[in-house]
Amino acid sequence: MRHIFAILILSALPVVARGQGVAAIIDGPPNVEAGDLVRLDSSRSNGTAFRWLLVNSKKTFYAADGGRVCLFASGQAGEYIFVLIVAGGDSSGRLDIAMAEHRVVVGV
Repeated sequence: MRHIFAILILSALPVVARGQGVAAIIDGPPNVEAGDLVRLDSSRSNGTAFRWLLVNSKKTFYAADGGRVCLFASGQAGEYIFVLIVAGGDSSGRLDIAMAEHRVVVGV
């Protein structure tokens, strides 16, 4: 449900043609200790709008730098699955969307 909602929101955003396909790329650690600050970076992504989802938890996170960065910390061990949705224009000016997934395992 969250995925559909995010795609609907992104489809309402203005799109600027970029001449290249939209790409969603997440850089970040796969494993951290409980309480560590996790920084997920999408600066290698290509698009004009960015949305982050934490799909398997109700924990909060913070999107910074226009959505290009996601910050997260948890004192609870477990696996957290983040999805990045990037939108932009294709070479014809039509909406193009890409998604990427990144798993972070928080240890004790």
